Amino acid sequence: ITDSDGRAEFPMPAAITGAGTWFVKFVVYGDLTTADALVRVVDGPSPCVVSDIDGTLTTSDWELAKQILGDFLDLNYIPRMYDNANKVLTGLAKQGFQIVYLTARPYWLQRASRRWLQMKGFPVGNVYTYSGALPTMGSATSDAKRDQVLAMQAEGAQFVYAFGNATTDISAYAEAGIPATATWIIGEHAGENGTIALEKYGDLIGPLVPSPYIPYRAVLVIVDGQPPGP
Repeated sequence: ITDSDGRAEFPMPAAITGAGTWFVKFVVYGDLTTADALVRVVDGPSPCVVSDIDGTLTTSDWELAKQILGDFLDLNYIPRMYDNANKVLTGLAKQGFQIVYLTARPYWLQRASRRWLQMKGFPVGNVYTYSGALPTMGSATSDAKRDQVLAMQAEGAQFVYAFGNATTDISAYAEAGIPATATWIIGEHAGENGTIALEKYGDLIGPLVPSPYIPYRAVLVIVDGQPPGP
């Protein structure tokens, strides 16, 4: 039975047992609409990386507003991504880190957020949105992100690295015990409160993650009457 906001709660399905990543699809029997979820079960300490989305992976906080307005006007606007942000997080995922996307976006943007991450080539990870129907701001944002990080830590998550762009990210990560020396901040607040200033994600390719493999491509041209060269 849904509440006044159209949401329902129920226990974890009994089929989800043992450590691993589980995809869960919810289907409404009446009209066959669906909702997707990702459940990660850990059996011990799990190294994780947490990242904000707006202004951290997207080029500004306004990219979300442009997307929502574009959807309203049927313009299909796709938020812009910082160059190489997907490559850095993919490199970290390949090193064994669990990727956590933590955003102040309201819960009803969870599917759109996951779709954008997939479209841009980011690694699969848990996406946590704000539980309210409206975007949160200021200390409420910081508190919500801090509480979510603390809750995950209580379940075995060990956050090794963090990425953000706002003062709310800085305070949330610090209050949850993530060292400033392991926190990268991009944008106008880069380097504040002892965090690491991130000018561009490409700077982390090599020092933090290995360069992605780029297949060698060659073009063979054969001219009539001439044998192929070496």
